[in-house]
Amino acid sequence: FHPSLRLYRYSVKRTMGLTVLMTVFMLLFCPGYVLMHINNRLILQSSGIFNFDNIAPTVILAVTVITCGAAVLYLFINFAFLYSRSSSDFFHSLPLKRTKLLASRFFASIVPILLPIALSYAAMCGILALDYVEGSIRPILTGFAYNILILFMCAAFTMIFIVCAGSIFDLIISF
Repeated sequence: FHPSLRLYRYSVKRTMGLTVLMTVFMLLFCPGYVLMHINNRLILQSSGIFNFDNIAPTVILAVTVITCGAAVLYLFINFAFLYSRSSSDFFHSLPLKRTKLLASRFFASIVPILLPIALSYAAMCGILALDYVEGSIRPILTGFAYNILILFMCAAFTMIFIVCAGSIFDLIISF
């Protein structure tokens, strides 16, 4: 158990910079861009209230696509050792079973993405708390649950392609 936990920590530490960049990007998109969009709509409208339910599906779709793309990128980074002979030999010589090795790398690719997802959906809920915005929290919470489900499915299928491909060329062709 401890070697897989150390490998998980090492993998998360390797992608920490990318996680920080993704978190900043998601916070710029969700509260930043969405609040600018709401402000522009309120300037054009005669009423002083904006219905967030009109743009919530678009924002949820954008967050889902961004997080799935990030999951694929994280998986490529964490499973790049499979395509280098020396790295592959090193990782297979570790005192880990193959299942623990793949599971620690898989979760090291998924768990860091959960922070930007949670922050962006919390920002959407925070937007609903504004006085000039109305809407329901139910579609946001449903979108959060679907986003997590789609993220895990996309990551699982991508991991299957990465592990089964014999080379980077085979991987690119399989997509």
